[in-house]
Formats: sequence, C-alpha cells, structure tokens
Amino acid sequence: MAEITVKGTGKKKFTPDEVHVYMDLTAKAEEYGKVFSLISSYSDGIKNDLNRIGFSKDDVKTTDFRVEPQYEGYDENGIWKQRLTGYNASHSMTLVFLKDDEKLNKVLQVLSLQNSAPSFRVEYELSDPDQAKDEVLSHAVTVSRRKAEILAEAAERKVGEILSITYGWKDAGAFVPLAYGKSVTRAAVSNTAMDLTPEDIEIEEDVTVVFELL
Repeated sequence: MAEITVKGTGKKKFTPDEVHVYMDLTAKAEEYGKVFSLISSYSDGIKNDLNRIGFSKDDVKTTDFRVEPQYEGYDENGIWKQRLTGYNASHSMTLVFLKDDEKLNKVLQVLSLQNSAPSFRVEYELSDPDQAKDEVLSHAVTVSRRKAEILAEAAERKVGEILSITYGWKDAGAFVPLAYGKSVTRAAVSNTAMDLTPEDIEIEEDVTVVFELL
C-alpha cells in the first residue's frame, strides 16, 4: 500500500481573557513573633481592602509563605562566628479573575495604597488553554490533509484514510507579563487609571500525518 507523509503546522492567536495579579510582601524584624505578626498584618490589609471592592478573601491564594532567620558573621579572637540578627518574612499571593479593566484598575489602586508597599505584577492568560490547543491541533491536521491532496493531485493520485498521526506541541507562552518596577510609582498608579492592552497569545502545533495514497 502506497503512503504519503506530510507535516502540518497549525498556528493561531488568541486574546487573553483572564487576569493574574501576583503580589509579594516582605517584612523584617529582630524578633520572630514580631516579624510573623507584621507579615500577617500586611496580608490581612490587602485581603480586607480587596474584599471592599468585591473580592472574597478566598479569592486571594497563597503561593508561598516563609519566615527565615538572618545571621551575620563576626570575628572573636581569631575565630569566625555567626550571630542571629533578626528574621525576614515573605508572603506571595495570587488573585485571578476574568479580564475586566475597571476591576483591574481598582485592584492596582488598592495595592498602590498599601503601607506594606507590596511588589506586584500583572499577567494575562487564557482561561482555557487546552481548548485553544485543541483548535490549533485541528487546524494543523486540516493543513496536513490539504498539503497531501496537493501533492497527490500533482502525482495523479488521491488521498485516502489517515494511517497515523504524531505531534509535538509547542507553547508560545500562556501569559503576557506586565511587570511593575521602578518606572511606575505607587502614587502614579493610585492616581491614574492604567490603560493596559494585552498582547495576543500565539499557539503553534506541529503534526505529522501519514495518509493512504490511492
């Protein structure tokens, strides 16, 4: 039985429909209990203020929480030693919601007004990346058949059934990061409605299809 093997590439752009806000809090104190209390108050402050603009406290998810001792080295009679100087605490949280510019601006304003001065970043993602990949894979198979039919017609043959399909997926990135650094001050964010337009997410999939050649 004659066969023809072709490679098809499916490529499609999707508009992100989900917003992920990543927040990082830090605190320092000489005593363990004090730093724990401080980082907890920072976290509660953000959750309470987000609750006032319509989010549940359960909407804010913890991705990392840690308290670590800090030491410094010193020389004592020619012997190098270490002593405890205090504690550092950090709390990383994530807030996810469907794309809504007005809601996002309210979130950014809340963060900008926190005394804890959290660092944060915004990422736009697809709420259902699997569905997007399925669409691209389907298109890749269609492209493969079209190529096979062109080649078969040139050889005065016809394309029959699919005998096998193999593929290796490519992910062009499930998010478009928008980071806030020194160029965007807390005062600027609190007094300005940010106009953020996310870049489309491009997904590409390759498939290799073996067709029966009639």
